[in-house]
Amino acid sequence: IMKFNTKMILPIFIIGIMLFSGVGFLYTSNTDNENNTDLVENNANNFETIEFGGRTFVKTDGSFRYKNIDLEFSPEELYKVDVDIGNLKFDGKIYLSVNESVPATISKLPFAGDIVGASYDDTTSKRFNIPFKDCIDANETKIIKLINKGNESKDKITQEGNCYILEGNLDLVIERFLLEVLE
Repeated sequence: IMKFNTKMILPIFIIGIMLFSGVGFLYTSNTDNENNTDLVENNANNFETIEFGGRTFVKTDGSFRYKNIDLEFSPEELYKVDVDIGNLKFDGKIYLSVNESVPATISKLPFAGDIVGASYDDTTSKRFNIPFKDCIDANETKIIKLINKGNESKDKITQEGNCYILEGNLDLVIERFLLEVLE
């Protein structure tokens, strides 16, 4: 039989605390998961879904979600963009050819990490030391050419071979292009 030793009080106390905290943690994490599941289901039911253009959008607070990507523009606005493209397989090097600046919306594209900056304007190309790329250069590589015309022209997306031309309000046409890429 083991004698009770006062030196064993502290280790037994620490082991007891560890055991009880582990049991308490397991109990509370299971309860939290059940509550979180209920919250997600309730939130999904509270958000309005919109069927538009054969796609299902979820209207969230201030934006629309499609395939887990938040969109600034409504489906109605996005479908006003004229789209005439095909062959949307993006692999390898993709040039993003711009005149001046790149809208932050471009980061929503699933292949944004493969994009190489370029310009279809020789002055901009030299000033920022980036390659000069225009649609004529789109042979083995793909080029996405952004032409910012704001509200002065019709928003449209067209294709010339491996060159995709996004023209008009760039934030809007990039989000519309994103819908095509995600299909």
